[in-house]
Amino acid sequence: MNIGIEQSLAIIGINENLIIVLIVFLLLFGGQKIPQLMRGLGKGMGEFQKGLEEGKREMAKLQKQTENEEKQGSVPSNINPDSPIEKKEEEIS
Repeated sequence: MNIGIEQSLAIIGINENLIIVLIVFLLLFGGQKIPQLMRGLGKGMGEFQKGLEEGKREMAKLQKQTENEEKQGSVPSNINPDSPIEKKEEEIS
């Protein structure tokens, strides 16, 4: 049972393209810079995740506020009843 290098790498999920990219990455940045780059990438991804969560919370908050305003029958604060668009809608109805 003789397994070649390509077959053994395929077993663990690494293909030739990934190896080439890793070698080029190592040549461009060197062994000492890669941990710093990965650390910065990790921090950036963490900030991105925080931003997504904050956006989701804000959207949920606005959706809940809109639902409450609809239940109360009040006009949402971002709509100006005196605007030309609102007047045209009233004329149409």
